[in-house]
Amino acid sequence: MGTPEAPQTQGKRSWLERALQQRIFLALLGTTLAGAAIPAIHFMRQQDRIQRAMVLQWVEQLRTKAALAWSDDAACADWNIDRLLDNTSVQAVAFWRGDGKRLAVRAIREGDLAALERPPRVDGTGDPQASWLHRTGSGRKSYVCYRVDFPLPSAAHAGGPRFVSALLRLNHPASGFLDWGVVVGSLAAVVCIAFVLLIRWLRGNVLRPMGALRRLASTAHFETDAELAARSDELGELARAMSELREETAVWREHAWRIERRMDSRIAEETMSISRDLKQIQREIWIDPLTGVKNRRLMQERFPAIFEAQRAAKKDLTIVMLDLDYFKQLNDAQGHAAGDEVLAFAGELLRQCTREEDLVIRYGGDEFALILPGMHVKESVILVERILALFRQRARIMTRLDPPPGMTAGIASLQANHPANYNELLKMADQALYAAKRGGRGRVKMSESASSAL
Repeated sequence: MGTPEAPQTQGKRSWLERALQQRIFLALLGTTLAGAAIPAIHFMRQQDRIQRAMVLQWVEQLRTKAALAWSDDAACADWNIDRLLDNTSVQAVAFWRGDGKRLAVRAIREGDLAALERPPRVDGTGDPQASWLHRTGSGRKSYVCYRVDFPLPSAAHAGGPRFVSALLRLNHPASGFLDWGVVVGSLAAVVCIAFVLLIRWLRGNVLRPMGALRRLASTAHFETDAELAARSDELGELARAMSELREETAVWREHAWRIERRMDSRIAEETMSISRDLKQIQREIWIDPLTGVKNRRLMQERFPAIFEAQRAAKKDLTIVMLDLDYFKQLNDAQGHAAGDEVLAFAGELLRQCTREEDLVIRYGGDEFALILPGMHVKESVILVERILALFRQRARIMTRLDPPPGMTAGIASLQANHPANYNELLKMADQALYAAKRGGRGRVKMSESASSAL
């Protein structure tokens, strides 16, 4: 009882058999194509030799006839040249002098004259020059048209070299029992057979194994790979390699998923941190560092929207412009540190006396602004008078100046003054402030239209 062969030996033998089959198939395919191509090439060369012989035969006949028919007289030449034409082969004839001037020309059909327009092309040997023009007809009635140029023997004329050009229409050599259709049909049959053999070989050696590999690649479980992995040929090697690749891919996919989770968590944390920092920076941009109230930049960004919203809702909007009295004298007498302390107290007092929805703005230098949405002008007057009294009382203790620093205020209202836009409302409050300054410091002044509304 013999021992079974090892899988490696079986796989090597299978590989050698397939390689031998491939080489035999390619050799047969090449032999088939060569067997069809060689006769076709031989046939075409034979037809070319036949055509050349026919052209030379007609040239010699025409050379003899033209030498007898030549005449330097144009009228006589026209009459003589007609005798060279026939209805079968010679379709047109032209006589040329050595200087390239055409002496006479005749053609059976008018359309053939165009083929003899140019002067003849001949070499110094005196050999005829033939050029293929076109092929007419089809099947067994196929003709080939040539233009031939040849010199006449020197004995035929005394006035210099003379040339003849002729248009020949000859039977195509392949229009007999050997037609091009036979050759083309044979070649087509051979090519079709070779193509069928090639398709069968590709299907058995390429497409079928590729389909098996595609099914292997689309399987979701490794147990399915056992059938292909047990094979000892290249397909089995590919199956085993794909199984290993799939296992490694699963490991790397899990590793990539964990890295992605960590990256997502880290990115989320960094995004939240950046968002908090941006909000903090935004708040710092809008906050005046000395007084702790909002700055003029916030007023420029928010005040137009607040104005339009209050007007659309038909609610009142009051703006108060405040300016510190005797602030320059305080800086001159006690220094800027004392002035900064008073400004910081003014900002703290304004924040404590206003609502959460109100905006306290340091408008510039020692000037402040209050934006009071929904507050009537009467209520704002009471609020501002209370702020002025508290500030005067504390400033007297802080500075011990005489007179002590105080506040002057100007008030304008949306419903009382009816401004066209937010800039006009701000201008009305500012004008009321300067009117209060001129009338005496430490007091509240409403815009003129607001006073009449009260």
